[in-house]
Amino acid sequence: MRSDELRLHTLASNGRLDEALDVLSRLAAPPPDASYFSLLRACSKAKSLSHARRVHQHISLCKPNLCGLLGDYLVVTLANCGGADDAFHVASLLPSRSVYSWSAMVSAYAESEREREALQLLSRMRADGVEPNNYTYVGLLKACASFSDLETGRALHVEVCRNGYSSDIFVANTLLRMYTRCGAVLEAENVFESLVQRDVVSWNVMLTAYVEHEEEKKALRLYRQMQNDSIDPDQLTFALILQVCTTLAENSHSMEDNGLKITCLKVGQTLHAIMRRKNILFLDIVVGNTLITMYCKCGTLYQAESMFKEMQRRDLVSWNAMLSAYIEHGQADHALRFYCVMQQEGQIPDQLTYVFALQACGILAQERIFNTKKERVNRDTALKIGQALHSDACRRGFLSDAIVSNAVVTMYGKCGTLAETEEAFRSLSQWDTASFNSLLSVYVEHGWGEIALFLYREMCRQQVILDELTFLCLLQGCSEAGSLALSLQLHFDVVAMGYDTSPLLVTTILHSHGNCASISDGKATFEFLQEPDGVTWNALADVYAGEGSWFPSICIHDEARLSGIEPTSAPFTSALTACCHNGLVHEGIQYFCSIETDYNLTVDEKHFGIIVDLLGRAGAFKHLEKFLLVWSIQADLTIWLSLLGACKTHANLALAKYAFSQAVSLHPKHPTAYVLMANIYDDVGMQYDSLETDELRCIECI
Repeated sequence: MRSDELRLHTLASNGRLDEALDVLSRLAAPPPDASYFSLLRACSKAKSLSHARRVHQHISLCKPNLCGLLGDYLVVTLANCGGADDAFHVASLLPSRSVYSWSAMVSAYAESEREREALQLLSRMRADGVEPNNYTYVGLLKACASFSDLETGRALHVEVCRNGYSSDIFVANTLLRMYTRCGAVLEAENVFESLVQRDVVSWNVMLTAYVEHEEEKKALRLYRQMQNDSIDPDQLTFALILQVCTTLAENSHSMEDNGLKITCLKVGQTLHAIMRRKNILFLDIVVGNTLITMYCKCGTLYQAESMFKEMQRRDLVSWNAMLSAYIEHGQADHALRFYCVMQQEGQIPDQLTYVFALQACGILAQERIFNTKKERVNRDTALKIGQALHSDACRRGFLSDAIVSNAVVTMYGKCGTLAETEEAFRSLSQWDTASFNSLLSVYVEHGWGEIALFLYREMCRQQVILDELTFLCLLQGCSEAGSLALSLQLHFDVVAMGYDTSPLLVTTILHSHGNCASISDGKATFEFLQEPDGVTWNALADVYAGEGSWFPSICIHDEARLSGIEPTSAPFTSALTACCHNGLVHEGIQYFCSIETDYNLTVDEKHFGIIVDLLGRAGAFKHLEKFLLVWSIQADLTIWLSLLGACKTHANLALAKYAFSQAVSLHPKHPTAYVLMANIYDDVGMQYDSLETDELRCIECI
């Protein structure tokens, strides 16, 4: 080999293509094919189409009658570098083309999102007397997957089996991917089950399919099967299963689902341990971020915090994941402190960061604690922080983002500042459905139903598209305002727009009609449903209870059971409330006792509180004292305050003292118990004790 050829080969082998091509251009005579192969190999490795074209140009000048192995290799190189048309042009000039040239062109067209042209090459290939091989089928199946051409994919599957390529793991995995991308998950499962050999890619393709088609439980079962088959998972497997655990935990709301949430947590913890052992967490930020979210959704916030601290490398997603976790768990103060730490560490926030921080302000402003003064301080603090965030978001230009600007509106609303809420709304660059919904939610949340309905008329005037959330807010506004006509109109609009299949919306309609004193409309709405769920049955019970119709309210429980709905305690809450409002002591006690004896349900604090209120209102203190002795449920502050109110009405000093002692032992800094007890002492002429109680309130509560 001459020195210049040796230099060219060395430069090409080291990836120094510009220098190698300079040497090529200065050669006095055409180099041997080996030099071209070295250059083409380097171009293919670097995926450099521009360099491959320069080599092609030189070959065309030196070898006008290109053929054989070099011609095929040039076609393959151009195709591998993304030059599908270049490769096709060169191939058309060759006297003959090998299966490798055709396969490379098929792959190039498929990867260039020119799937039709890739599939058309099959007929040209056969016309050229060349049959496809495993590489050709991989390219063709990829084209079918990208183009969602299931019919052609099935035909190719038949060919693959007929030509003996179904045992090729690369072809098999591409077949799996084609079926899953085309939405034919059942056929993908059949292919997967028929595979003699499966690698981690095969498992990941099926796991991805289940995740994409929201079949998380199947994905979890498949992962267990993967473990049983001793398949070593890779980083994609970890990310997929963590996503599965996160989704399942997030969607677990009932007690029945609680076991699934625990399972997800255990799987996640096991994966975490494996990844820690393999040092994956130090390399993959995405997996670390997914772990944070998974722990949050499983309810173990402390493990999410621990995961965040464990990560040696973090990005903005990591910080936002922790902020989201604090928000989801209602820990507004932690979220805001975390936001400050984020700023101190120089992490620049994005729009999502501001949304979370603004949500934290809203939560802080609405925290209910048994200290009125502290509640006011929290609200003032939340407002000041929210105003600062608003100003900062404006300075960064984030208010043009609808999500941020709507979060600002919601934050001011939760802080109770109507003027600033409306000002923030008016300052939006554009109003959309989400913007109006934010303001509607504020009005409804603060009991400003009339203003919410006025805004609805403005939305109609501006022809704003109404969505499910809009109707939810408006129907709640109707409940506040007691507007039956508008409630019926909204019901009509819900049906007209096709939202009447939403269980939540139908339930809200029932409540709205009931609160507007229209049991008949509520009942008609319920009967229109084909398969009412438990929540809807409970809503109907609430409608009757709201009108004081205690007997139909409790009968609904039995009707629901006959319809196959599992019994819940909610209808009893409604019926007991109706008994309480109507002074039906005997019936109330009877239904209270039947919760456990007849329906095998657990009495909760709500039921306990209603009975205490019922007996207290009726002045049935002997029954009440026996009741308090028999039932060992730990009453909360609301129950003891209710009992104090009843004692004041009926001047029962002895029981009042007992209720007062229980209330202050639970919450010594809550002023209401002291005020009620002082008033009771006043009513019975014990002014000294009244003053003493008031002084105690000043010491404890101020």
